[in-house]
Amino acid sequence: MDSDALHNEVSLLLPWHVNGTLSEAEREKVQAHLDVCGNCREELSLCTEMMDSVRQQEATPIIPATAAAQVLNDAQDHVARKAQKNRQQRWAIAAAIGVVALLLVVGLAPSSLTDAENQRFETATSAVASGTMDYVLELRFVDGVSSEDRAAIIDELGGAPQFQMHVAPAHRAISAACSEQS
Repeated sequence: MDSDALHNEVSLLLPWHVNGTLSEAEREKVQAHLDVCGNCREELSLCTEMMDSVRQQEATPIIPATAAAQVLNDAQDHVARKAQKNRQQRWAIAAAIGVVALLLVVGLAPSSLTDAENQRFETATSAVASGTMDYVLELRFVDGVSSEDRAAIIDELGGAPQFQMHVAPAHRAISAACSEQS
């Protein structure tokens, strides 16, 4: 048998050599190889240390690297999901508080502000205002419109000029009080 094949065979027999379950012939073959192979002596030392640890019940479980990586990934995923759930819960609580605040504001608003009968205005075309309402128009004329033309427009609207003021050099405004004529 060549030395590599013998080395592989002895390497596989080392755990059984440590626990004493080899046949006499196998034990002698392993011992003869251990006399010349340093790598197998180191492996034998590790096997012996492991067996002693197991017998003393102080064994530390060794998790394979792939399993450890999976456990770590699962833990990280769990933490991320929990953080996302917490963010969603905070937003939901904030939205609920906003809705409650809005309902309180709307519910506590005086109802007189929303009742149509309590409003303090009338439209110029409403039945109540018809024939009784006075209103003020502000007319703006560009420079160049004569006073006669202005007066004619105001008369046509049924009003009389109350005062004249300069808004800008190019424009003049006239306020006219008009009463609806019946």
